[in-house]
Amino acid sequence: MTRNPLITLIAAIAIVFVAVMAFFYIRYGSMEAAGAEMDTVLSDAADVTERAADNLGEATEDFVDDVRDGTQDGQS
Repeated sequence: MTRNPLITLIAAIAIVFVAVMAFFYIRYGSMEAAGAEMDTVLSDAADVTERAADNLGEATEDFVDDVRDGTQDGQS
């Protein structure tokens, strides 16, 4: 019996989420504080991911421009 990879991924994400919430609950003593900390962590992760995606996009654009111009590492 094989499992659907999508179901496995969703289950793994749910387990990690519950584990992190439990950690924050133990650390801060309430679900409200745990939820607030989780919001902060996820917001920070989204900001970091956005910056990384922007940097990757710029690097890809520079690479494509270099290939189109026939240069390598900014040299002719």
